[in-house]
Amino acid sequence: MRRNDLTQWGLHCFCPAARRMPHGIVAMDTNGRILAAARDGMTQRELAEQGNVATDSQLALLEAFGLLDRDGDRYRTAFALVGPKILSTLRPRWRAAGARLPSSTFAAIRGILPVRTAYLRFRSCEPTMRSGAGAGRSANPPRA
Repeated sequence: MRRNDLTQWGLHCFCPAARRMPHGIVAMDTNGRILAAARDGMTQRELAEQGNVATDSQLALLEAFGLLDRDGDRYRTAFALVGPKILSTLRPRWRAAGARLPSSTFAAIRGILPVRTAYLRFRSCEPTMRSGAGAGRSANPPRA
């Protein structure tokens, strides 16, 4: 496993600011390496000096999906990176804790999920900024 490439970690689902599950975006090109390298903040030039060439379009895409924050010319990964070593110790604990939960907890969660899904679909229907044909239509219409 390459520790300098987030795609190898399998934990990019922990992106609370992301608009969608970012697995495909993280796996594209060198995005996983960029996200891993930018955890402490780097400029585009510093990324390139470390062998992580990042195009303007890559950085814009990562920023648009809430995976990368920008402050001036510095980019920083927008979510906590917890490495595979730590996660491998946490996952069994989570499973054990989940096994101890009463079944009523799962019923309550199932009741919340449709509300959360509806909220996320509503958020994804923000109007686009373009003009002309299709203006005002959602760039991300809800799925049926």
